[in-house]
Amino acid sequence: MLDTQSPTGIDSGTYSSLYQLGIFCGLPRGGTKVNVAVLSDSGKGDINKIEKLNREQILKAGQFFTAADFAGQAEADAEDLFDPEIFAQLLGVAYAVPRSHEAAVEKRRAADPATPRIAKQAEALFKLMPLEVPEFGHYRAAEWLIRNPRFLDASRSPLR
Repeated sequence: MLDTQSPTGIDSGTYSSLYQLGIFCGLPRGGTKVNVAVLSDSGKGDINKIEKLNREQILKAGQFFTAADFAGQAEADAEDLFDPEIFAQLLGVAYAVPRSHEAAVEKRRAADPATPRIAKQAEALFKLMPLEVPEFGHYRAAEWLIRNPRFLDASRSPLR
């Protein structure tokens, strides 16, 4: 959802919860049928929520997916759909990370070896960054990418 008052233009709280998905899908649409498909992050804490959504059939079968369905790992965020090297480069340009503190794949994994999730690793790594580097957030890289689509040119495959 867009938010013109937000510095990123994105309202990060509106539909960020799987619990709110049922409310959103149940809103009256003035007689218009809306066909909704969802791609959700998937972490340990989301398993019960996801099972509940599937059990209650809030969405039609085959219209609810998790990033883990495509990333080949038990837990995943949308960021995990990117090739790890490309995502490291994206973090570097989106956050203007100095070369001395680049978000290389090895550094990111070392910052939080307990998780396979790229975003969680980046979050841990950014806590070690110099003060001039902005705090990690899920939307900054996405916003930068929307404004700079040529970053994902045909010469490299950005996805896993």
